[in-house]
Amino acid sequence: MIKIQSSKFNHVVEHYEFKLENGDTLFIHERDLEDDMSHESVQENKYYPVFADTEYSDEPKEIIGFEMIKNSLNDLLKIKENILVDEIYLPYLGKCKVINNLDEKSNSFVATSAKVLNKHRKDENGVKYEIFGDADYTESIKIEIDYENKIVSGYYFKKWIGGLIEKFNFKFIIQEDSIKTTNDIAEPEYIHLTFSCELGE
Repeated sequence: MIKIQSSKFNHVVEHYEFKLENGDTLFIHERDLEDDMSHESVQENKYYPVFADTEYSDEPKEIIGFEMIKNSLNDLLKIKENILVDEIYLPYLGKCKVINNLDEKSNSFVATSAKVLNKHRKDENGVKYEIFGDADYTESIKIEIDYENKIVSGYYFKKWIGGLIEKFNFKFIIQEDSIKTTNDIAEPEYIHLTFSCELGE
C-alpha cells in the first residue's frame, strides 16, 4: 500500500487532493470518495483506494492509502475480451497501427493485423525494399497476440527493388514494462492498449 502524505479538500470544486509518499497526486471528487473504483493520478498512474476497516461501524469509509494498478499481462488476461490494441512496436518493423476485428464466437474484438507505419526501408547497403502483408502487396501484416504466453507472432513480406519477394515469420516477446492502457470516453467499456516487443531467445 502507498501511504498518504497529506490530503485537503477544495470546497470550490468539491475535490479532495491526496499527495502520496511516492510523489504522485490524486484528485477525487467528494461524491466518489467512498466508492471502490480506480482513479487516475497526475502522473497518469491508476490507483485503487484502500479503506480503513469499518465493516461493523456506521462511520463513513476512510481512505488510508492507495494501491497502484499494475499494467501486467496477468491483469489484462482477466479483461482481454474488453481490450482494443491501438499500437505496437515490433523489432525490424517499428511502430504499427493495429487493426481489431470482431470475433463472432466470443463477441469481442481481436487484433488480427497491423499496418507498418514506415513500410519503405533500406538495408545496411542502402538497397531499398518495401514491407507488405502478403505477396499481393496487402499493406497490413498478419499478427496474432498470445497474452497467456506473452507473444506476438505473424509474418510479413519484403519486396526488393529488383522484384524479389521474401517472406519472414516472426515471434516476438511482449515487454511488460512498456504496456500502457487508456480509456476512451466514447467507449468506456474498452481498454485501449499499446506496447512494445523485443526479440525472443
